Amino acid sequence: MVIILNGSLLTNGSYLIKHIRNDAAHTPSIYVISWQHSEHTVLSLLEIGIDQYMTFPICARRLRAKAAETLNIEI
Repeated sequence: MVIILNGSLLTNGSYLIKHIRNDAAHTPSIYVISWQHSEHTVLSLLEIGIDQYMTFPICARRLRAKAAETLNIEI
């Protein structure tokens, strides 16, 4: 699982996502947490392959539950 705390790192294309997911044997879930609430930004990031987009302020319990669900662990 990869959690990115700055969505602007991905606005210049999907190179980072392609690099993270380059290994076919491992396809980690990618979560972005950012201040951006723009529909265009969210849709663009989802189109390049992120799995979840959350905005600040973030609920730590929600993030923990999402991570546990993705990793198939009980909390």
